[in-house]
Amino acid sequence: MAALTFGLPAVFLSAILHQSSTGQTVGTADAPLGVLIAIGGGCSLIILAIDVLLLACKLEVHVRRDGIHARFVPLAKWRHIRFDELRGFARRRYDPIGEYGGWGVKGWKNNRALNISGSEGVQLVFHDGQRLLLGSLRADALEQAIARASGRQPGNIG
Repeated sequence: MAALTFGLPAVFLSAILHQSSTGQTVGTADAPLGVLIAIGGGCSLIILAIDVLLLACKLEVHVRRDGIHARFVPLAKWRHIRFDELRGFARRRYDPIGEYGGWGVKGWKNNRALNISGSEGVQLVFHDGQRLLLGSLRADALEQAIARASGRQPGNIG
């Protein structure tokens, strides 16, 4: 991400400085300086907007007596998971890239993950076989909160 965040704007800035100081175009296309500035500025703004969105993302999980409430801010609405929907739950380590393709709202229909960072979370397994992993830097505390609120012991995720 850092290469895209800093690399592309740096390439455009370098080209703009070169063309404005020497009068020579960069590359094989003779783009006027204004076009180069517009394209470079536009790309930089788009990259900046994506970076701000990614920095604003967070995973919120609330465990209450009526179930688990989770959402990926600002991209998703609250999802309510009732305890009677779950066959089991347990804390586990996982490989975010290998299992889900990275961090964020990831996975496939029957095996999804909501995660921001790290490699620990609580795996939820539903009666219909679907799986949802809630990534957490405090997976122990999340597992304990689910156990207390649901009145069930962790396990049965195999």
